[in-house]
Amino acid sequence: MIDVKLKTRRERNVKSKLDPFPNGWYVLEFSEGLKKGDIRAVTFMGQELVIYRTASGKAAVSDAFCPR
Repeated sequence: MIDVKLKTRRERNVKSKLDPFPNGWYVLEFSEGLKKGDIRAVTFMGQELVIYRTASGKAAVSDAFCPR
């Protein structure tokens, strides 16, 4: 399972009716669904993310855009 720490609405400037401080873990993709070398763009709670698995097999999540 891949987990991610979400930024608050203020940090992302996203209007959402969801609590800005998640209480728990959220599934973006199950481990068996992400093979080595896979890269997927996902939108989660108004935030654009990229989930991927490295060539060594490590699952990771990143912001979809480079910081300015």
